[in-house]
Amino acid sequence: MEWKRLGDAQKTDFLAGRSAEAIDQARLKFLLGDRSKEGREFHKRSSVLGPIARSAPVYVGKPNPKWLASAGVSGYAAFLKKAAKRNAMVYVGSNGGALHGFDAVSGEEKLAYYPGALYRVGHGGYHDLALAGFKHRTKYVDGIPSVSDVKVDGKWKTVLVSSLGGGGRGLFALDVTDPTKLSDAGKTVLWEFTHKDDPHLGYTHSKPILTQMNNGKWAAVIGNGQGASGADGTAGQAQLFIVYLDGPGGDGVWDLGKDYLRISTGQGTAASRNALFAPIGIDSVIPQDGKVDLIYAGDLYGNLWRFDVTGSGSWSGPAKPLFKGNKTRPITAIPAVGVAPASVTSAVSLSGRRSDAKTHPVMVFFGSGRLLADADKAASIVNRFYGVYDDGSAITDSLTEADLTVQQKVYSTATARVYKNDLKVGYAKRKRGWYITLSDAGERVIDRALVKGSLVYFNTVIPDTSTCDAGGKGWEMVVQMANGGSATGIQWDFNQNGSLDAGDTHAGLSFAGRKTTKGQPGGPQIIGDQLFSPLTDKVKPGAAAGPRDHFKNTKIASAPGISGRISWTELQQQKSD
Repeated sequence: MEWKRLGDAQKTDFLAGRSAEAIDQARLKFLLGDRSKEGREFHKRSSVLGPIARSAPVYVGKPNPKWLASAGVSGYAAFLKKAAKRNAMVYVGSNGGALHGFDAVSGEEKLAYYPGALYRVGHGGYHDLALAGFKHRTKYVDGIPSVSDVKVDGKWKTVLVSSLGGGGRGLFALDVTDPTKLSDAGKTVLWEFTHKDDPHLGYTHSKPILTQMNNGKWAAVIGNGQGASGADGTAGQAQLFIVYLDGPGGDGVWDLGKDYLRISTGQGTAASRNALFAPIGIDSVIPQDGKVDLIYAGDLYGNLWRFDVTGSGSWSGPAKPLFKGNKTRPITAIPAVGVAPASVTSAVSLSGRRSDAKTHPVMVFFGSGRLLADADKAASIVNRFYGVYDDGSAITDSLTEADLTVQQKVYSTATARVYKNDLKVGYAKRKRGWYITLSDAGERVIDRALVKGSLVYFNTVIPDTSTCDAGGKGWEMVVQMANGGSATGIQWDFNQNGSLDAGDTHAGLSFAGRKTTKGQPGGPQIIGDQLFSPLTDKVKPGAAAGPRDHFKNTKIASAPGISGRISWTELQQQKSD
């Protein structure tokens, strides 16, 4: 980044309140790592790399999805062979202002992308980062990036798309196919899409879905988020954005219906604004072709929506939500989806309900709760975690909690939970799922669950309300897909002694919940027979600034019956219940 290459609006940002910038470009140099004025005129940084708050690192190595090549997708096999030679990279957003790209082996920074949408005068802007006393209350690249191999302008590329999260109302796309060419901004930066292009886009914390739609176009799919300012007939409604990766074309103007789509739920008003959060898409139509057919996402009103994007592209918003919840329990985390267990589908068939045989019946898992601002920490609402059956049938009436069965504790302490293993949900009597009441004060779900085998892994958080740091606790949870109960036998190393033994069960049942001793757990990950939970704890007095992050790894039992990935996202097939 050079001063002479900045536009007038960008220079105005750096010049705000500092006329000397036109001569020494000290703020610009500060942004790029110069520390000579820190502690005097400028803010004293603990690290040149700014804090990473809601963003998360994404590893990009050799292309892996060989099923695309084996399926005969045009040109992908050749792309796979060429890209296999590239060096691995790690990309992550930072509240120091940039989306960073690091060599995964050496750690050398190869990319620092400062989105154009974040240049501004007044509160925010890049000049704020240098201000003496800056406390990082202003966010920047605060979203979680998504990376995938996609087809853009007829060519296969590896593309990164990220929202700005709490940093701004927008998202951007970068071509990260070849790490040796990231310094060429003209080729690396594909586009930016902001609320100036469509005022219905707010501060979206969604992780975008990168997928091919059924009209043949490749797109980033994202919820509109909070803080939208649209003023037309759909003002304040929760809305789904489908932004085509080819971008706005030669004129640089984003045309609704051509360059992107906006699908409204109809729920929300200008006076009481709703917002759609993180979506998940599945390839549910048989036979599967790698294109997204159904998209699930929660909203601020506590609804769980299902968008049908089958067909050639004349998609309309759903008339009713799949699940209608309560406004006091917003659904802000990305749902998880798994193929419904055989015990569930067989019981549902006994109820007399006929499903569409062309789609996979699924279970959708999601929790309620929000933690988008410091003010949310003190919320005392009793939240839930849900498991809902969906066979793809037309939604004539939304499901409510009355259509679900509440799970019951059979044993609990301050640090352990066991739920009823053989709870009868009542699928044969037209019940359509279950829910767990999260009983600790302030407990909520803010991250996605994980389906593995016949189990669902999810974590809850309990924020520390006494500090603005990231302190608090939470629960690591493992329950059965079919009824939300504890599984029989040993499923995970509950007592953390390094082995799977009798101490990991109670009365023959696996523990369903374990409270963290310190730190709020993020979304679970499983690699082999290890369950990983990222933990974020507050900083102790005298410690370096910024939250303290670490991972807890836990041995788990193997999950039999997994046949692998059968959709564009994380829908997994199991052979038996």
